[in-house]
Amino acid sequence: MSKFSVRDLTLAAMLAAVYAVLTMALPIPQYGGVQIRFAEALTVLPFLFPAATPGLFVGCLIANLLSPYGLLDVVAGSTATLIACLWTQSLRNRWLAPLPPVVCNAVIVGAVIAFAEGGTGGAFWTAYAFNAFTVGLGELIASAVLGQLLLGVLPRKLRASCRSQLSLATCSTAVLGTMLICANQNYTILQSVAFALGSGLGYVFAVFIVREGRRRLRSKAISSIFQGLPSSMIYIGVLSLAIYALVGHTVVL
Repeated sequence: MSKFSVRDLTLAAMLAAVYAVLTMALPIPQYGGVQIRFAEALTVLPFLFPAATPGLFVGCLIANLLSPYGLLDVVAGSTATLIACLWTQSLRNRWLAPLPPVVCNAVIVGAVIAFAEGGTGGAFWTAYAFNAFTVGLGELIASAVLGQLLLGVLPRKLRASCRSQLSLATCSTAVLGTMLICANQNYTILQSVAFALGSGLGYVFAVFIVREGRRRLRSKAISSIFQGLPSSMIYIGVLSLAIYALVGHTVVL
């Protein structure tokens, strides 16, 4: 089984962050029966980059921590994204890439919303049909329309060049993000310098954690069943949740 490289881990981490931020920051319906989650456009990326799968799963898991449907949506909704990404990366036709996210979210997330709002009573199937349709429609807009546009500008022949720019993109994102936070918080020059230095130390610490994790994931002590993608996905998930909790967020149950 193939193992993740540092660039694969970087891609996964970046997509996890982008997915979570897009879902939690955009002022549009993201969790209800009527929703358009623009971050779902990213779920077509496993068609080009298999390493995107664990990142999108973790990003969805983090975003769903704010879901009004609690732990049910965290588990089932994130699982829907994981299944969709695994299905997408197995496809060979670009035009079919949006199909797995639409089907998986309509079937699974539609059921989550119907159950959370009405239980398993007589109205469940009516609510399920409605929510499956509306969730699937929103998913169709995000995955089929925006996702196809994304695939259009990222053909397979550009995969290597995109990977080669990951380190630069990560550095630029970190620097610009730090500057944006300083501007939004109205920090003074001294406060901005202190915050930038602290952020820099944090970024360096994160790099060391990723490198150490990659070294340990190569250990022969890991069962062959968990080597490669499974162990990498577990590692990224635990690391993302730890950082999410470190900054003061809590899980909504």
